[in-house]
Amino acid sequence: LPISEFDNARLEFVMKRRTSRRRPPAGVAPTLPPIRIEVRNVAGQVCRFELDPRCTVHSLKQRLAEHWLKSPPICQRLLLGGAEALTDSQVIADLLPEIPDDSGMQDADDATSIRLLLVVSLEDAQNGLSAASAKVRIQALEAMAVVAPRSSRGAVAAISSLLCDEAPEVRAAALEALAKISKEGDERALGAVMDKLREDSHAHVRLSALRLLLSIMPSGCQTCISAIGRRLADQDSDVVREAQASLLRLGNEPASSAAAADAVAEMLANKRDVRLAALRTLSQMASSHSARVVNRMLPLLEDRDKHVKQEAQLTLTKLVADARERALVSSRARLLYGNASMKLGAMKELCRDAPMGDPQTVAAVCAAAKDRSKGLQIEAMKSLTSLATAGDETAVSCVLECLEDPRCEVRLAALKVLPQVARSQDP
Repeated sequence: LPISEFDNARLEFVMKRRTSRRRPPAGVAPTLPPIRIEVRNVAGQVCRFELDPRCTVHSLKQRLAEHWLKSPPICQRLLLGGAEALTDSQVIADLLPEIPDDSGMQDADDATSIRLLLVVSLEDAQNGLSAASAKVRIQALEAMAVVAPRSSRGAVAAISSLLCDEAPEVRAAALEALAKISKEGDERALGAVMDKLREDSHAHVRLSALRLLLSIMPSGCQTCISAIGRRLADQDSDVVREAQASLLRLGNEPASSAAAADAVAEMLANKRDVRLAALRTLSQMASSHSARVVNRMLPLLEDRDKHVKQEAQLTLTKLVADARERALVSSRARLLYGNASMKLGAMKELCRDAPMGDPQTVAAVCAAAKDRSKGLQIEAMKSLTSLATAGDETAVSCVLECLEDPRCEVRLAALKVLPQVARSQDP
């Protein structure tokens, strides 16, 4: 509220010892000297500073919150002379004591000082949670996170009630407050955060949930890491980038690295943009070179989308440093997902370069032996004689299955190959 002309005159007169006698230029309002403020809290601690007399009580509360971090403005009750609590809109100058006309202004310094008592109350924050203004509700949530006892059931329940607030910024603030008052691994907080991460319609809330989940999740929690990995398919680009950054951070932690790589690999079978995001994330994860992860990437090495295929080949180069091993992976990908001519060429490469008994190569050739192309089936069974060790269960099962093929050429080829691949199983 503006200061009246009477108050201005009174302040100038009271503070004449501390002001210049020069008159300000025409058109310039007189500068009023600051008022000394002394605030004592219930613990006996004292805070002293000077404040512009035109400031409001709310400004004073903000200064106090900077000094006493556990005293958010919405929780502060400032008492003057034991009277009722001051309101935020009151002006500091109006708090000065009345000076009698016959005082002679002998105690001018005392007349420009204000002494207040500060009481911090959680009740005001709790009341603010139901305020009509979203801004006030957010302030109340932030205050609850500072003042409320950690893991308090009442505080958790009060904050959780705003997780379904109509305002997305309030829902995000409720998530942050809930995470701050919850202990690491708290199931209530984890459940609330993952629900919002999965279901909330507003990207800002999902982004907040993603960041909070990373900070409160137990180390190596596979459920939490999988939830983060699924955000690579989020419709909002900021959420996707945050998910990538979170997964990369988890990929550098020994307890979470394998789960993070698996979570990313799970998204390789998704739509084009998600496949690209997953590949780019994998290429930066030092821990992602495992047979399971590389095998999930094989279809993308022959993806119909040229950009995905190029990104997959680049990612393979980063994940598999050995050129010979990388060539075998590419050959297996062509054998499984290429066209007929590519599959035949890949099979010849594997027969030439793959080590005997390599389980991944044997599995890829057995998959080719189930192809609808008669020629490819026959060539695959012949390749097993040079790739599978005698008695290899996978190879034997594959050839026995081909004996049931309706085409006589395939059955005849299977009869010829079976003794060679099953030799060690014969008595």
